Amino acid sequence: MKKLITLGLILILVGCGATKDFNGIAGKKALKGEWQVDQLEFFGAEGTYKAFMFDFADSYCFKNSTWMFIPNNYTGKFTIASNSSNCESTTARIRWSFFDSDTQRYIQFKYTDDKNKSLDPMNAGYRMKVKSLSETNMKIELEVEYQGKPFTVEMSMSKISDNVVL
Repeated sequence: MKKLITLGLILILVGCGATKDFNGIAGKKALKGEWQVDQLEFFGAEGTYKAFMFDFADSYCFKNSTWMFIPNNYTGKFTIASNSSNCESTTARIRWSFFDSDTQRYIQFKYTDDKNKSLDPMNAGYRMKVKSLSETNMKIELEVEYQGKPFTVEMSMSKISDNVVL
């Protein structure tokens, strides 16, 4: 019985440690807080890009948006400010998680209601590649298409607060 309890405690400790650094990218403790999108960059073939991101708004609406990640219950939100006549001020609640492949960490999320239930009947969501994540800065990439041509949107964010209140 003593060995079984010891084994259980070891498994709990190993399981809790799984959310730490992944290939040099920090984990949920660093993600905790409120982040602001400082810059959007587009990578792909030459040209002008227009991206409707996360089935929510045009990419230019996400400039200066704020994102909140609450790691103890994996909830959060993002808020878009009205920064032009084409961007409506709005907030979307999310449930997020990390997804780690063999070589890459991703943040994935889905939209939720105020009771954290998925809004999509198919439980669909979105996945962003984490390029870098520290206590103060984060870069994430989103693969999108415009007129059938793929390109990448990179969002550079900086932490503006450690507060996590929905």
